[in-house]
Amino acid sequence: MLVRFSAFSLSALLLVGCATSAKLDPSSDTSTTTPAATEAVATTGASGNAKAVATESQKRQAMQRVSNDSSETIRQLKKSVAAKPWAKEHLALYLYDLDKQSLLWQYNATSAMRPASVMKLVTTITALELLGSQHRGRLELLISAADAAALQQRPAMAALYKLKQPLILRGIGHSALERRDLFAVHEELTRLGVAAPERVVLDRSWLPKNSPAAAFDENPLSRYNVVPDALLLEQNMQAYQLVSTNTSLQLRVTGLAEPIVADTKNLQLVDEPCAAKQLQSLTWQWSGDITAPKLAVAGRYPKRCTDAGYAQLLPADWSWQASWRAFWPDAKLVKLSPNAPQERRYVLSTLVDEPLSVRIRSINKYSDNAQARLLFADLSNVAETGDKHADTELAFGFPAAGAMTPADLQKSASVITQFLQQKRIDTKQLVLENGSGLSRQETLTAALLGKLLQWQWAQPSRFDFIASLPIGGVDGTLRKRFKNQPGAQCAFLKTGTLNNTTALAGYLMPQNRGPLVFVAIVNDEAAATEGVQQLNKLVNQLCQ
Repeated sequence: MLVRFSAFSLSALLLVGCATSAKLDPSSDTSTTTPAATEAVATTGASGNAKAVATESQKRQAMQRVSNDSSETIRQLKKSVAAKPWAKEHLALYLYDLDKQSLLWQYNATSAMRPASVMKLVTTITALELLGSQHRGRLELLISAADAAALQQRPAMAALYKLKQPLILRGIGHSALERRDLFAVHEELTRLGVAAPERVVLDRSWLPKNSPAAAFDENPLSRYNVVPDALLLEQNMQAYQLVSTNTSLQLRVTGLAEPIVADTKNLQLVDEPCAAKQLQSLTWQWSGDITAPKLAVAGRYPKRCTDAGYAQLLPADWSWQASWRAFWPDAKLVKLSPNAPQERRYVLSTLVDEPLSVRIRSINKYSDNAQARLLFADLSNVAETGDKHADTELAFGFPAAGAMTPADLQKSASVITQFLQQKRIDTKQLVLENGSGLSRQETLTAALLGKLLQWQWAQPSRFDFIASLPIGGVDGTLRKRFKNQPGAQCAFLKTGTLNNTTALAGYLMPQNRGPLVFVAIVNDEAAATEGVQQLNKLVNQLCQ
């Protein structure tokens, strides 16, 4: 196993002193020390002082070399940036030495820039501080008072009880619901003596499902474009296979037992090359239900083309119904109601999400937009987290469901802004929309992000945060970047990519100097080409 030490880790090790003490003979008498012994002690002391002076001199020389190397590196960086005409106005940089606590270089650092996904760093740092690393979202299983009373009176070995009122599934801040969570619901209901419910209310009132006014880009069905809600199951993504002939279009999709022959009266099957993701340009219209689905497709699609992958194809409620039937195959089609009843409900059970310290790894390492947006929404209820949602009242052996405050994205933006201002970070150029960076409105400055990263470095939660960052040449969105280059295992950086935007932000851990805060954002038509190359060059120069 290769163990790589950075200057930071070595300096930390040097702080651990190895104190030793001489073991004296209790019978000895220091007053009888001979002159020869005294002279020997004096000689040893002089020699030790000389060695100490030499060591201090070596340390000063080493520090001076590092300082000279740093100055030369900065000169090279400035020269490299000056050679790019587009960098004059479209590049922002912030570079800070955490060991020396000094600003090495800033360039357009107070200009408003579109940050793309490095905006997720603002969201996750704020959440770690205000919500705590052990904060968890949850899925509540709620039942009526009558059902709670009946369950309380049910004999232990009696047949499974059939709920008289709908089972309510209420999501509050749960960021990553999967089929295994529905299996957990199935197991929990069985353990509590409840039969498969025939009616279920999906209570999304914490964060209602809202469709965007318009598609963000030309890939509306892709994972990064998922619009989250309070009960987002597997990000509403399904595996699919789409096959066309000269005259027809057939779709296979996870959750539907049989392939669907689509209504193609508004579809043009054309003699064009078959390419990936061509289904993104089609319009999908579903009708019926999961037992008898009907699909009408409009647009253009190549003849004799087969495409497969993952996409948001099914209506959100169909995903729930399909997953539910996987665990209760003999149950009737679950009827889903859009609205939760207003009468008092009781908490049958609660399933919790992974802790925030784990969740932010998906957000930062793999740039999960849906999870970032859910976490941003969760920040609107900073003062109402944990058990503050629930009442203490007990009835029929079950706690009463507490009042729930819906997420408010404008309040989330205010919470983050106030948090930054409390840290004396300038927020004049900060614009927040959803906290993920998947936005054409969100802006910040390189200085804002750099100063926030400086602050985070000094916090107890920094280890959770650093563990969430992609590592150059190792994992996350940097897995294939910086391989066999100086930036490998030196760059702990969040990436950001949008049309005309590329960004890197986080920490650099060079071997020959202390850790650095590094923020670089390019907003230019050349971002995806020259911009990426320039940022890679800067990182590699600093990591040498």
